[in-house]
Amino acid sequence: FYSLYTAAWKFLSAQNVMTPLLYSCVISCVVVLPVSLELFMAWYGFVGSAYAYVAFQISQVSVLFVILAWKQPYEAATWPGLRCWREALDYQQMMKYVSLGVGGMLAQCSWVYWEALGLMVGTLGVLPLSIHTIPTQLIMATSLCQYGIAVALSNRMGVSIPKDVRRTKLLAAGVTVLSMIFCMVVSVLLYVFRTDLIAIFTTDQHVIDGARRIWLKVCIYNFAVCIFSSIVGVVNGLGMQWELGMVNAVFLWLFGIPITYYTAIVQGHGVGAVWTWIIMPYAGIDIVLTVVTMRKDWDAISRGIQQREGMKCSPAADVYESNDSGTLPDSMCDSSSDDGSGIDIDHIDGDVAGVNERTYLLIV
Repeated sequence: FYSLYTAAWKFLSAQNVMTPLLYSCVISCVVVLPVSLELFMAWYGFVGSAYAYVAFQISQVSVLFVILAWKQPYEAATWPGLRCWREALDYQQMMKYVSLGVGGMLAQCSWVYWEALGLMVGTLGVLPLSIHTIPTQLIMATSLCQYGIAVALSNRMGVSIPKDVRRTKLLAAGVTVLSMIFCMVVSVLLYVFRTDLIAIFTTDQHVIDGARRIWLKVCIYNFAVCIFSSIVGVVNGLGMQWELGMVNAVFLWLFGIPITYYTAIVQGHGVGAVWTWIIMPYAGIDIVLTVVTMRKDWDAISRGIQQREGMKCSPAADVYESNDSGTLPDSMCDSSSDDGSGIDIDHIDGDVAGVNERTYLLIV
């Protein structure tokens, strides 16, 4: 069910159609999940939380598909039905998809790194794990806000870069700067209200004292990882999933995991060492990705998209803006392709491999 929801999410976000996703999310998160937790945990205890999560996933995709069948907010030409399955499985297009997809999976190794740290801390005992859990939950919430902004940025960049490179650069720079300011403010607030935030999770004095000892590191890390989430949006918008994946692998897995394991486990410095060495890899990733994106030839990327998709865009063309219905207009640029879409989504969020009906089918 999660895979179906993700496929539909990519399909709609590529067209800037976000309202159905919003309705689905609100209904499933605000109504279905709380009710399911209350009922299933009353019936089955702790195991009921797993049942509730399954019910949440089913409701999320079900509500979304009902809205899509009812309103059909997407561009009709992008979903011709299953009759085009042969074109959707075209070998060359499939290989493009696989190439971007594998790079995207490698780029997501930061999530695996995060879980690996949790397993590592778990070997230290219940108290260190309890201390570690508090900042983990808070940072997950703050970084996901930036991740959502990054997804929207990558979508917009993928649409606009073949039409106007200058405005795409301004968009990326503006969003990144605003995100940095937001991240700094959030990190300061996390430190100022640390006592109240920690008290939300526990009343155990040993856990509270341990969380206070690492809290400055937590706030610094929050700033670094939120900046990372913002930069990922720019990187994905440029179709640099492989570069992102390699940088992540080097800093997180070849540097971060070994030195964290050595200092926290072998030398016995515990959870404090984990939060010391969790900062360095992300700071390094932020610096390297910033330099790489600044040195990247954005004009060459734009020309490549135009040539590949047969787009004839004026250099001064305005960046695409959605029409009143929230769907894609009939034509963004003059295109020699049969469908006349001229829409490039090859660089949207690292998962899309083409531009026409075949591409949208390929996503599903």
